[in-house]
Amino acid sequence: MGATVTALLALSPRWLSGQLTGSVREFGPIGVTFVLAGWLLIFSTLVIPGIVAGAWLVAHRAAKEALA
Repeated sequence: MGATVTALLALSPRWLSGQLTGSVREFGPIGVTFVLAGWLLIFSTLVIPGIVAGAWLVAHRAAKEALA
């Protein structure tokens, strides 16, 4: 999860600048909202599965230790 979020944050300035410019030209000021909402959707799609996997891993290890 850390590697994908780091890659996303590294690539965001390149992607966002072009997207923001095109979106503002096409939709006006509301275009910025569209682009940022899309970025947040991508970010949450990467982060939430990582959080769930981490919680599952901790619970799985705790259950394993309880049985031992």
